[in-house]
Amino acid sequence: MSSLPTPSLPAWFPLVRVALFVVVVGSLLSVRRLSSGSGRWSDVLRRRFVLGVPWGTLLTAGIVLAFYLLVQNGLQRPADPLVVPFIAWSYFYPFGVLTSPFAHASLGHVTGNLLGTLTLAPIAEYAISHYPTRRGSQSFSSLRTNPFVRVFAIPVGSLVGGLLTGVFSFGPVIGFSGVVFAFAGFALVRYPLVTLLALVGRRVVGLVYQSLRNPEIVASGRTEFVTPWFANIAIHGHYYGFLLGAIAGLLVVRARTHRPSSGRLWFGFVGFAVFQALWALYLPLGGDRYRLYRAVGVGVVFGLATLLTVAALSSRRPLVRRIDLKRHEAAVGLVVVVLLAMSVVAVPVNLIAVADQSNASQGVEIRDYHVFYGEEIPNGYVAGVDVPLYNESQEFNASGVIVTSERRSLWYPAVRKGQLARTGNRTVRIGGADWERTVEVNRTGWQVLGNGTAYKIFFRTDTEPKRLVYTSDRVRADPRVDGRNISIRPTNGSYELVVTNGNTTLETAPIPEPNNETTVAGLRFNRSGTKLTVFSDDTRIQIASRETH
Repeated sequence: MSSLPTPSLPAWFPLVRVALFVVVVGSLLSVRRLSSGSGRWSDVLRRRFVLGVPWGTLLTAGIVLAFYLLVQNGLQRPADPLVVPFIAWSYFYPFGVLTSPFAHASLGHVTGNLLGTLTLAPIAEYAISHYPTRRGSQSFSSLRTNPFVRVFAIPVGSLVGGLLTGVFSFGPVIGFSGVVFAFAGFALVRYPLVTLLALVGRRVVGLVYQSLRNPEIVASGRTEFVTPWFANIAIHGHYYGFLLGAIAGLLVVRARTHRPSSGRLWFGFVGFAVFQALWALYLPLGGDRYRLYRAVGVGVVFGLATLLTVAALSSRRPLVRRIDLKRHEAAVGLVVVVLLAMSVVAVPVNLIAVADQSNASQGVEIRDYHVFYGEEIPNGYVAGVDVPLYNESQEFNASGVIVTSERRSLWYPAVRKGQLARTGNRTVRIGGADWERTVEVNRTGWQVLGNGTAYKIFFRTDTEPKRLVYTSDRVRADPRVDGRNISIRPTNGSYELVVTNGNTTLETAPIPEPNNETTVAGLRFNRSGTKLTVFSDDTRIQIASRETH
């Protein structure tokens, strides 16, 4: 008697993802069912939101997502959008200043800021409310009390906040995070503990999202080119957005009767600042080195938490009777002064231009862009105003693929030398609001025993074939064979073996093809795959190996 066939799912069916989705949704539904006040949440939301939905938050998130998908070509390449033209490089490039708050550098970047918006903005929108909350006021009695107008408070506030963070952040910057921090600053003033819980919720949602996107990964040890984690934080923009939102929140809370306790407010500010690394104050030192001012940053966090708590809860009693200055006015005014000081400092920092690049190395010209490879190239920016400490931190040399554009006041290392050495191939995307081009960068090389690598850099564009743009100096191997030195030298055609005795070149010859050999100045060189071995009598040394990536 034959057995029945065992049912099986098709290979394309995402079983793990579906199972995870069912478990998460089932868990949420179970908790909701067990909650005695499950209907209360719906009532609370409907009292503040039209149909119980934070429409302003959804509209704002939709605008940011649409910019990424449509303007930055994220729809065609979700993981590799067009970034360069949307960065706030300088005040001399206003297009970048205006677009940078709404553009993002990667899929992970936009995902993180969208999650932050969807978790923090609803709290701010709830505090503002679609319906008037003042006693005696009625909806639709004026434009200010019209719920359909108040829905746009978050989108309009996001636009204004984004433009301010774009103008007054230390450039170059990109991303919506300044506005996300503004949402947090606003929400903390009114609902400090709820805001902290929202941060935890954001981590949970992010974990579930990543688990659905990549249910299983295989990790292994590898060599990577990394910068310190804090060096990727636009700390000035985060602080600026946070204070901007906190000031707006203070104005709303001071006009209402209900306020959180001092302990909750202080703990909310400190907890958020620590959780979001607002203590990570740093300066670049050049050469991929950075100085982190940890103690100063922690002191700033506690001092700012105290100032904001006092500003939110201080009484209306006079502080200076002669000028009728009240305590709460002085506290809020001090926060405003801090924000204005940050704005003033940002102006000279962003008044930078690109120096004359006529002597730059050979590369490719694409419209107003010049892309080239160079090593130990001085920073191409020229400060319009001398800013002590900051300008000194910008005095550095860079090595790698460098992109410049005088029209856009743009100069930056798009691919570091170490990154290219590790990967071998990188793609540089440049363009404008309505056009885009790519430059494919390729590195080949020979690792020479004991003394580094001889290598060549090639560029290929959408319209030009692959061509050589940079060759390193020749590299000499440490071992001497029969009293002779062996070097590898990159050339326009290939790589050459150079055999010398002191300062005298005895003979040169191209490195043989794989599984072939050649004789140079009496030394026999054999190439087997990626390995190059030299023979002389009973001596045998692997002198070099081809770079592999």
